[in-house]
Amino acid sequence: ESVQPIFAAIEDVGVVVTHFGLSDPPKKWSGTSQEMVAHLIAAPELNKYAFLRDKNKKLDIGVGLNYDHRWSFSEVSATCPNQATASKLGVALSTILNPYMCIQGVIGGGKTQPWLVLYERDDCPDDIKIKIRGQS
Repeated sequence: ESVQPIFAAIEDVGVVVTHFGLSDPPKKWSGTSQEMVAHLIAAPELNKYAFLRDKNKKLDIGVGLNYDHRWSFSEVSATCPNQATASKLGVALSTILNPYMCIQGVIGGGKTQPWLVLYERDDCPDDIKIKIRGQS
């Protein structure tokens, strides 16, 4: 699984990574996306996590790559007070990752909140649709 397109898409939507790390909170960063990929891939853990921040946009991004067979998926999550920025990032990442679904919600809304579906594949499993929208 190549992670370079993930970091490239993040930069392509105008995100300036000011903080990066393999643990949260991330430390100040001034490197390239290629250096971020190298740090993440070099991590010895089977499941790899990276945390990015754009201080000016107040955008926090978490990338979780699960290589352990007990996990059925990897994930990318973002938190940002500007919904347009979050939507733009979600759509850009959906284009390259081709997930079953990309959703947007509000912090504190809980898992039963009304999710905004930014992207959904035609073959999205019914159990995912039910969890997100309560429909099949």
